[in-house]
Amino acid sequence: MSYMGKLEIAVGLFCGLLLALPAVAEEEYYTWIDENGVVNYSERNPQGYNAQFVGRETRFGYDTQRSIFPPEPESESGINEDDEGPELETDEGFRQEMAQIEADKKRNAEIRRSNCRVARVNLEKLANYNRIRVEDENGQTRFLTDEEKQARIDAARQSVSENCN
Repeated sequence: MSYMGKLEIAVGLFCGLLLALPAVAEEEYYTWIDENGVVNYSERNPQGYNAQFVGRETRFGYDTQRSIFPPEPESESGINEDDEGPELETDEGFRQEMAQIEADKKRNAEIRRSNCRVARVNLEKLANYNRIRVEDENGQTRFLTDEEKQARIDAARQSVSENCN
């Protein structure tokens, strides 16, 4: 046999295999949902489950007999009861949301500036005065110890670094 004859036979066999491949890929099986909500697949019909037979006529992933998800509840008017009212146009809703974000940024910036001023004043007083008088829980005045004063200086520096940048 010639080289071309062998090549023709090989190409013919290859084409035959390609044509037979879809028949092998379209196996029949059963699918069902177990008590944990997991979708299962099997070549045999499982005992104790309401399994759906899937064959060549049924498209993969489409359940023609039942739906996994319950239908949305609707009122008598045909409107979903969860709706709070008419939905804003997307662009208008986006503009309102962006305006709210900008207003929040301005308010946060004002709060940070105020916190910065207070922290700097506190740090300046703690650094410039040797004896700091405070009132305790009982309403009596006393002076801060060196350790308490240093702890407050550290806290004021931290507040300055967080709010004054």
